Parts: sequence; structure tokens; C-alpha cells
Amino acid sequence: MNGDAVLVTALVAVALLVPAVPAGSGAQAVVDVHSGGLSARSPGDVELPDARVSGEPVTVRGPVGPFRVADTRSPPSGWTLVVTAPPPADARGRSIGAPLVVEATRVPVGGLGTVPGSPGALSTPRAILAAPPGAGAGLTEVEIEVSLTVPGDAASGVYDTVLVATIS
Repeated sequence: MNGDAVLVTALVAVALLVPAVPAGSGAQAVVDVHSGGLSARSPGDVELPDARVSGEPVTVRGPVGPFRVADTRSPPSGWTLVVTAPPPADARGRSIGAPLVVEATRVPVGGLGTVPGSPGALSTPRAILAAPPGAGAGLTEVEIEVSLTVPGDAASGVYDTVLVATIS
């Protein structure tokens, strides 16, 4: 398979879990509450470098991000950004047989008091950044460096996966 190329793309989706604001009581009272909120925005499509396999595994790396978290709650009660992705598969659904792996986490904007997650496979949900109560207020951006070790016997083709990010 000398010279065969394996291209990996990552699509990103975001799910958002936010605590509900409790309803007030009293028939005559009117209260206008602006408690802020917690929201997240994910990056668009990501493309890792081509991999040329010739019988030996090849590792490709690339950045994913930024993921953006906005916490305008008062006081900030903390949050965790979790990402998961199944191993990339080709158009026929054949898995490449290796997971995307988070190698590093970088916080270029905000993030005061946040705690980066640990490296590891995204085949199970992995926290990439957390803000304990009182931290992570305002806008925080986080980028992750991912790698994929392509098996030396991988078939030529385009392999993709969907990264699902959840904030809670």
C-alpha cells in the first residue's frame, strides 16, 4: 500500500445542558430576573493531515478548536466541557480501528481558574476543560491537539468521525 493516502475529517456537534431557573410564586408579584446563562460553540469541520501508509502505523496530529464557552451566570457555578468521538470510519462504515486521542489542551482566551483535562482516547467521553464553582466566568476558548495512529494495513480512503461536545 505504498503511497496510499488516508484522510481524516472531524465534524463537531454541541449539546448543551443548563440548569433551569426556578419559577417564582405569588399572584401579584412580577419579577424580572436576568440570571445570565451558560452556552458553548464548537468549531467547524476539521481536517487532519493525509497519512501515507506502507505497512507500518503512521500517526497524524492536528488542532481542533477553538471550542468557546460563555458563562454569564452570577455567580458562576462551574461547568465541564466533555468531548467524545467514535473511531473514524470510511463511507462504507468500515472503522479505521483506532480512536482519536487528545494529546494536549490549550486555553488561549479566558479560562481563569479552569482545569484542563488529561490526555486520552475520545472513544469514551473525556473532559477537556472544567471550571470549578467561581471560575470560568465570561468567555473561555479551548483548543485540543488530537492524534490518530493509522494502522499500516489501513485501506485507502477518507475516514471521518463526529466529535460531540457537551457542556454541563
